[in-house]
Amino acid sequence: MFLSSLVLIPVMILTLGKAQSFMGKYISLFVGRTVLKVAGIKLNIHYVGNRPSRPVIYIFNHSSTLDLFILLSLGLDNIRFVAKREFQLNPFFLILGNLTGQIFIERGNSKRSLLKLKRSYERIKRRNLSVVMGPEGSRKHEGIIGPFKKGAFFMAKDLGYPVVPMYFDKAYTLCYGQSIVTKKGTVNVYIHPEIETTNWKREEVIYHMKSIREKYLEWAGVVEASD
Repeated sequence: MFLSSLVLIPVMILTLGKAQSFMGKYISLFVGRTVLKVAGIKLNIHYVGNRPSRPVIYIFNHSSTLDLFILLSLGLDNIRFVAKREFQLNPFFLILGNLTGQIFIERGNSKRSLLKLKRSYERIKRRNLSVVMGPEGSRKHEGIIGPFKKGAFFMAKDLGYPVVPMYFDKAYTLCYGQSIVTKKGTVNVYIHPEIETTNWKREEVIYHMKSIREKYLEWAGVVEASD
């Protein structure tokens, strides 16, 4: 992160911030793939559908510290991450996150989080950005797939963007929850086809959110008891 900052900061200053997406992508690739390589983790990326060619909302299952570095290693185009505000307590995340235009929200305050997301809509649309969010909100939750929060799905509805589910297969078996201790192994990432949201009615967003979560449970081989 320190080496990345030494490269990113002068470039962003010299380009007056116009290289955000380009530098964000390639600095992210460097950081993510270096960390995974040092940790002895091989990453296999599988596109179940076509690679998105337009702005989308990417979502992913979040149960491991590795997830951040997996996301950085995917090389997704023109993206911004939605992350918890606590990341800014780390000076490198603070510098890199703000220089590359990432979106920081208060996870514990739903109203303020949704307001912050709505305020970012104009910039997202104007710059044709895609957004990456973990709908579980935190990697610390009960079960393999935690409850979903609604922010990503209302954002997709409001922007008219498709939702693209990404499933990280068993990353938690190598580095569970908030642990920073990892084992060597392989993580398979499955990037599933786009789910259109243009026909969603606002009152149906929660239904669609639950339906998408059911897909994650199926991919994880989890059967939950019905109410």
